[in-house]
Amino acid sequence: MKLKDPNKLEHFHVIGVSYQSADVSVREQFSITTDREEAFYDALREVGMTDVMVISTCNRTEIYFFSENIHPLVNVWLSFTNGDTETLMNAHFHHRGEEALNHLLRVSCGLESQIPGDFEIVMQVRRAFRQAKSLKMANGLFERMLNTAIHSSKQVKNQTSFSTGASSVSYATVRYMRDYFSVHTTPNILLVGLGEIGRVALENILKHFPQESLTISNRSEEKLADFADTYGVASLPFSQLTNSLENYDAIVLATGAPEPIIKLEHITPAFNGVIIDLGVPSNTEHAIGKIANLVNVDALSEITKATLEARLEMVPIVESLVSENIQDFLIWYRKRELLPIIHDMTQQLKESLSSELNTNPVVDYSNQEAFIERMTKRYEAELFRRIEDGVRQGKMESLMSIAS
Repeated sequence: MKLKDPNKLEHFHVIGVSYQSADVSVREQFSITTDREEAFYDALREVGMTDVMVISTCNRTEIYFFSENIHPLVNVWLSFTNGDTETLMNAHFHHRGEEALNHLLRVSCGLESQIPGDFEIVMQVRRAFRQAKSLKMANGLFERMLNTAIHSSKQVKNQTSFSTGASSVSYATVRYMRDYFSVHTTPNILLVGLGEIGRVALENILKHFPQESLTISNRSEEKLADFADTYGVASLPFSQLTNSLENYDAIVLATGAPEPIIKLEHITPAFNGVIIDLGVPSNTEHAIGKIANLVNVDALSEITKATLEARLEMVPIVESLVSENIQDFLIWYRKRELLPIIHDMTQQLKESLSSELNTNPVVDYSNQEAFIERMTKRYEAELFRRIEDGVRQGKMESLMSIAS
């Protein structure tokens, strides 16, 4: 059932699974792959949900939405994944209202990333919201929240060193390969998948390995040809992928495929390389790890943890910026929420002053209108000041007393 007024903070939720509550084998069960996003949104519309945004990355699947009841969304989500209710209940998190808004800002600023300060997440948040908006699944309050989150991430990037230095998962991929191969070796690297994660991985690989080392593959032949031409690298048709694995020393998988694209039977004794799987769901069958060197996103994240001490020192500053931006949002929201009441109150004051001055004038008649306007503006400004103070001090009762 559609909300009568979806533009209410108390109806805002986020529910999801992330690396904090589930390992990759569980996270992949609940991911919403790119090719199923639009169908997922359509299914949500059918149960009356009209304001939803899905973020599904290697580290998290999170669904932000407006609703009085979370169960219709959860039921649709389960129908689109390989997970079951019990697993989801054990692995999920759920925030509502201000807590959900706080989570959105923390995610956008990299505070909730597996690698703290990972700035790639804000690009994924942007893409997710663009998709929701293009499908008309985002109300005005939702857009204001996203603008606040994007503004916060920009502040963090411009005013702190929280996101400086190379420690994203894509960089960890390159670092792993540099450590894995001898400095005198020029490995043959195959990158499969040219979506957002694949593109970032491609650019990082080319910063540290020569062009002739890299071959790319992608399901879309047109996109494959375009990337090969733009970056000056070799290409491998996707149809030839599983028959060519033994030709490469490192295979980096970054597709959004809902099922593994490399299976156990594709790994022959001739293959002696490393497979780096950035996909969630996994691009490889888990059993491959028993016969070949298989590295997933959780293992890569461990690689960079030792380099994050400087970033972690910035966490209190980043959290302070997030807190300030939430306060600013809440001030705007509470003013907006109480504006009709304030307008009614100021109108009543104008009428009372006018009546009083007609009965007992304290200023010249010619100055009465200007006097009334000055007094009501002062009154309105005082009400807005009380709203700001109430938000900053966390005293909701002082806000509600305005309407009493």
